[in-house]
Amino acid sequence: AEPGTVGSPIDGLLSVKVPGRRPNLSVCVYGPEDQSWRALAIQHVRTALQFVAVVTYMYDHEELDKAIKHFLRSGQGRSCIVLVDREMYEADACKGREKKMLKALNQHAGAHVYLGAGSTGSGRLSQHPGSMRLKELLIDCKVAYSGSANFTEASSKNMERMFKFTGHPVGDIASSLHQYMKSDKVGRM
Repeated sequence: AEPGTVGSPIDGLLSVKVPGRRPNLSVCVYGPEDQSWRALAIQHVRTALQFVAVVTYMYDHEELDKAIKHFLRSGQGRSCIVLVDREMYEADACKGREKKMLKALNQHAGAHVYLGAGSTGSGRLSQHPGSMRLKELLIDCKVAYSGSANFTEASSKNMERMFKFTGHPVGDIASSLHQYMKSDKVGRM
């Protein structure tokens, strides 16, 4: 089913109920000099229990791809959403390797690959949808990573900042992502 329809993979997975009294908040900041978050995030994916969502401009990180496939094979009822930018996916800049990785992942039971777009511009840009530049990783709706880094091989060479969240910000990130996934800007690959 398409996002926003009954029976969609996003229904129930990203609908995080945040209690009236918010749980403890934890934020860990990884600066450009500390890229240890990558290994930690990949380990979180490998050991997830039910759900993983990866939101990135481009998708080509082999270790993350392996971790997602390991997660999906490790138990019944597991689900993974991967959301990438439609414009980048359809552009010539997106090499065959990235498309092959996404198509192969989409064949795994429990994997759901989506393409997303940004907002439509105004004036002379009204015919051009913007890019989807979100960078988020949600694990079991309990841990979230968000920051400047894409989940790509190239970004591991960049100066990037990443934040790891637990507590109520994870629910806020999941709720925001859920709303975006239900919009007309997102469709199945």
